[in-house]
Amino acid sequence: MSETKAFLSGVAIVSTLFVFGSQSAGAADLPVYTKAPPPVVAPVYDWTGLYVGGHAGYGWATDKNTAVTPNPTFPAGFQFNDVNVGGGLGGVQGGFNYQIARWVLGIEGEFSWTNATGSSTTFSPLILGDRTIDSNKIDWVATAAGRVGYTWNNWLGYVKGGGAWAQANGGSNLFDPAGTNITGHPNKTGQLSGWLIGVGLEYGFWNNWSVKLEYDYLDFGTRRDTSIDKTFGLVELRDHSDTAQMVKIGVNYRFDFG
Repeated sequence: MSETKAFLSGVAIVSTLFVFGSQSAGAADLPVYTKAPPPVVAPVYDWTGLYVGGHAGYGWATDKNTAVTPNPTFPAGFQFNDVNVGGGLGGVQGGFNYQIARWVLGIEGEFSWTNATGSSTTFSPLILGDRTIDSNKIDWVATAAGRVGYTWNNWLGYVKGGGAWAQANGGSNLFDPAGTNITGHPNKTGQLSGWLIGVGLEYGFWNNWSVKLEYDYLDFGTRRDTSIDKTFGLVELRDHSDTAQMVKIGVNYRFDFG
């Protein structure tokens, strides 16, 4: 009898150990749940700040000129052929942007050196074979403008408008049918002033850096030019109307982001 009790006690102990071990193993196999990290939100590009940069591109301009006073070869009111000039340009710019929600307000100044040159030939309506060759060259262009833009993340589309200034030089020479320079006006250098409008697209590509593509239209109005014929000593007046266009690619570095 005592042997039977001992046997049953041993079975009970083994069963208990087996159940306890099974529960411990099952607990160890349960998956461990951890809290997922918060999603990473990409930062929104901020256009606020001072910036400086450089640009390069191409510019072209048109000079329309009309005789105000007559001379032996061209009557008063005569419209000469347009002088079209064109050439590469390069320069610097700087400004300030302030972003309000998706709108960006700013001011910007630019200075561009250029080698835009050109000439035109106009034949006299009074003396057969006589012709005048007008030449022109633009040395530099400066602008100061306000900008209004709309942004979506790293992109900024904008329009601009303000004042424009340029330095130009040119002259006019009259040739007879044999090609002899019979009279002319020495080259003169003068400053032009007017207004501009423009449109552009800018992209912030890395940290404080951005690139832009811009088109500008400039109008310098009408100016009256006075010159003295070097052969006959006649005082001649011409009215000049000048416009210009520029396409530029630029790079900006921005300080003091918001």
